Amino acid sequence: MSILVDRNTKVITQGMTGETGSFHTKAALDDGTAHVGSMDACARGLLIAAQMMKDGKVEKAVAKRYAKWEEPQNQAMLAGKESLDKIAARVLKSGLDPQPHSGRQEYLEGLLNTYI
Repeated sequence: MSILVDRNTKVITQGMTGETGSFHTKAALDDGTAHVGSMDACARGLLIAAQMMKDGKVEKAVAKRYAKWEEPQNQAMLAGKESLDKIAARVLKSGLDPQPHSGRQEYLEGLLNTYI
C-alpha cells in the first residue's frame, strides 16, 4: 500500500529518535513535510491534567489557601470597589494584625510532583 504525502499533509511521527528515526525524519523534512513533535509528552500532560481535575486535590488546596478572598469585603477589594484609604481604615478599625504563615509552597510542589 502506498500513501501519498505532499506539503499539505499533516504528519505525526512516533519515534523520531535513534539512527533510523532521525534518518527518515530528516528525509521527510527535506521534502517539506511538517512534523508535530513531542506528541507523547503532550498526551501525558493532558492525562496528568485530567487526573488532577478528577481527584480535586490541587483545587482543594488552592481553595483552602485563598479561602479568605471569598469574603465580601475582600471580593470588593479585588473588584476595585474599595480605595486604599477605605481598606486602611477597615484594617485600623478592626485591629487586624496579620501574621505571616506558610503558603505551603513545598506541599503544593510535592502534590504536583505526585502526578508526574
